[in-house]
Amino acid sequence: MILNSAGEGILGLDLQGNHTFVNPAAARMLGYEIEELIGRHSHTIWHHSKVDGSPYPEEECPIYAVHRSGAVHTKDNDVFWRKDGTSFPVRYTNTPIIEDGNIIGAVVSFRDITDRKQVQESLRESEEKYRLLFEGESDAILVFDGPSRRIIDVNPAALNLYGYSREEFLKMQLKDVAAEPEESEKTFQSLPAAGYRRIYILLCCAGYSERQRQRYLGDLPSCYACA
Repeated sequence: MILNSAGEGILGLDLQGNHTFVNPAAARMLGYEIEELIGRHSHTIWHHSKVDGSPYPEEECPIYAVHRSGAVHTKDNDVFWRKDGTSFPVRYTNTPIIEDGNIIGAVVSFRDITDRKQVQESLRESEEKYRLLFEGESDAILVFDGPSRRIIDVNPAALNLYGYSREEFLKMQLKDVAAEPEESEKTFQSLPAAGYRRIYILLCCAGYSERQRQRYLGDLPSCYACA
């Protein structure tokens, strides 16, 4: 009952790598009927090729290393192959079956992590877009950690404006760059950003007097965002 109802794929393998049991989730994800897999060699069916499609020699396969080492092995980023020739990303754990002190096989449990990979890719793309905008912005941007007021990021325009290196900036806090720290803290406390993890300050310097630039944190900043 547990095998049949489990949401993750579960495969039993003997010492030769042949399937001894297959649960419905595993068969479904691999595109087979359970009967098609029982007794057949696992590596040649669903682990024969690497992510790039090149052959995956059985002697290099970490799943079979468990038969020799007896240690539980987990891999967070691999691919299994379906009956129709397509692949899907998986996270799997391979656990040895030990009886009377001897390894007699292994259990492979796996999950399809396609959704997770898509989310990671979306986050990576978003980060790349953010970095392009952040680095290319002609106005200075300082990013503060909300609770500590510590500077956690600066763009090149801020480096040029202040004359500090990035390493020097990342050792600073709000009070270190504000001409009037007490007034600056009051301004931060008045912002709806209070309690947020990050506060972004955009210094729109065009048309500002030198005194306005020096006092920007003592007055309302030109633009801020919270995250």
